[in-house]
Amino acid sequence: MKAVVIILCIALFVVAVGYWGLHVAPRPFAAYPGATPEMESIPLPAGLPAPVERFYRTVLGDRVPVVETAVITAHGHMRMFGLWLPHRMRVIHQAGQDYYTIIQPTFFGYPVVTLKDTYLKGVAHVDQPGFPDNHPKMNSASNLALWAESVDLPSIYLTDTRVRWEPIDETHARLVVPSPEGSDAFTVTFDEKTGRVAAMEALRWRNPGDTEKSRWRTDARDGKGQVTWNDEAPWFDMQVDQVLYNVDVSQYIEGR
Repeated sequence: MKAVVIILCIALFVVAVGYWGLHVAPRPFAAYPGATPEMESIPLPAGLPAPVERFYRTVLGDRVPVVETAVITAHGHMRMFGLWLPHRMRVIHQAGQDYYTIIQPTFFGYPVVTLKDTYLKGVAHVDQPGFPDNHPKMNSASNLALWAESVDLPSIYLTDTRVRWEPIDETHARLVVPSPEGSDAFTVTFDEKTGRVAAMEALRWRNPGDTEKSRWRTDARDGKGQVTWNDEAPWFDMQVDQVLYNVDVSQYIEGR
């Protein structure tokens, strides 16, 4: 009987420590070198759909900065091994072209593994078993991720001549972006009260072996971005801590 009590106490202790470790905020990344310089800008284009124009006037005003690169540092949670793990992440963008993402699930605030998700020169790499590099479906999926993440550098949706907005109604618009297949599109929902982007939804390849695309949605809720496949519960969320624009990203994008 005494041995059973000891085992139960040890088990409870392990569970308590594990629970505690999963609720410690991630330690921040080291500061990225450089700072956002003074940026060139262009006038806000005329003829935008009504909710799109309201959005840009809300977040940017009458001028649109020309963004060439962005470094987004964030933290949040993700589902792995059946657990909702805290994580820290850094996403490096060559605007409208490439991205390099580092995601680190943490325990007691310290990284336990480093996952890299990249889309460089049209080639996707996903740190998951069964996801081959440079697979056409994954290249397409990563391209959509590139444009969805660009919501943190929204001027690229206006300054990139390959991108266009199409009207739907007073709170929705269609965002058409370039893709390996020619073009792809998001249905963008704007918040009625704030005018900001509330959600972006598209059909996206989920796995290399899939025969059809799945509904993929990103939402902005309570200051956090969430990612959902189909009608499942969100599997990933993030809260942006800092965004730097037009800093040197060649170490990651060019692999130097």
